[in-house]
Amino acid sequence: MKSIWENKGEEEPKNITNQIKTLVEDNVENGRFRASRPPQDIQLSRIFNFLGGKRNLIEKRAAAADVLLGKHGLKNRIHAKLLLGPKEFQEVIQDPRDIVPELIELLGEKNVDIRINAARVLGERGDERALVQMCGGLGEPEYWARYEFGQALGEMCRNIKDTEVLEMLRDVIKQHVEEKGEFSGTLRKVSRRLWELAKLSGNERKTPFANVPKINVGPSAGARPDTTVKLFRKQH
Repeated sequence: MKSIWENKGEEEPKNITNQIKTLVEDNVENGRFRASRPPQDIQLSRIFNFLGGKRNLIEKRAAAADVLLGKHGLKNRIHAKLLLGPKEFQEVIQDPRDIVPELIELLGEKNVDIRINAARVLGERGDERALVQMCGGLGEPEYWARYEFGQALGEMCRNIKDTEVLEMLRDVIKQHVEEKGEFSGTLRKVSRRLWELAKLSGNERKTPFANVPKINVGPSAGARPDTTVKLFRKQH
């Protein structure tokens, strides 16, 4: 069949990226993918699946070379980096461009590891535009995922200066603490940030710390929850 990437017959080196392309073409030819699905989407799906596997970083970086160069757009470039190692993760955090819209989109990805790493980047960058979607992460079905969103929200509040936004976040977190018995530490961080801003304006007495219940463990009493990060731990 003719290449869906329209390679005009030129011979390409036999590397991992081209092996993935060949596999995708074979699957398309054999009807394993829906005909209505754009070829680029199929290619990216295969690459992202490969990046989520257990290959080493050298192989993964080679397979995603075009994506990492930005040839498939900024969102996909960030997506690929969040599936790699700590080096790429730090590159996303330090990206000088406004990548918040792309990160918000990635919060809706099916892959939980992508959602978590996007949340962690947003937590570091501290942009309030992502706050609503970040709060949605408190509803993740797995405790370890909710824990990561809670941690990211606690980090995010350090860079937010709008007290109305912070008060909204405090109310959401406080309700979660009361209903689920989780994230009292996050509530303290948000309350402290509100107090710090009030202190700068001379109104600290009007913004007392929230009454935070003491929580020793997560959702199940007597058992410490699994908060293991599935990809890699944040480097301090």
